[in-house]
Amino acid sequence: MSDARTRIHRAITCAALVALTSCGGARTYDQTYLRGSDNWQFRNGYPVADGLFNAFDYGHAILSETLIRHPSDAAQRLDGPIFRKLTCDVLRHTPTVPLEERAIGPAYATQHPEAVATFEWAHMLHRQIYDIIAANPFASEERNARVRAALAYYRSRPDLALSAVPKDMSLMEGQP
Repeated sequence: MSDARTRIHRAITCAALVALTSCGGARTYDQTYLRGSDNWQFRNGYPVADGLFNAFDYGHAILSETLIRHPSDAAQRLDGPIFRKLTCDVLRHTPTVPLEERAIGPAYATQHPEAVATFEWAHMLHRQIYDIIAANPFASEERNARVRAALAYYRSRPDLALSAVPKDMSLMEGQP
């Protein structure tokens, strides 16, 4: 390799390393369900309700995307065309699988990846607990043990897990 090409190659390599190591912000890695025989029981046993969860997730993502992309007229958009789309289309014809938030809210996912990862981790916990309840419909020690294991697994990611202390609805409903 010529001397000039070597220097260019080294400069590109250094720039790539700097870019990879200094992008800023927190880093998270994907993690999936805690293994269990009850995985996907809710989706399989209650597909209509599961579709509603997918629709709610879509609604949350489009809400965040709209607030970021259109801060000056977000209220009009949310109360108008987005509300109509959600109530007349998405909730009536629910998605059969969870949707990728990055596809629904690219600006939101790009600007706030930690929030996206935190919500995805919480959604996974919710779905896992619904799976446990669907597989064990009556209170039992096995069900309680599986829920405790799911909560411990959820809390194993302190970079993503929300507070372990339950909140009441006033936190959300008590705001202007």
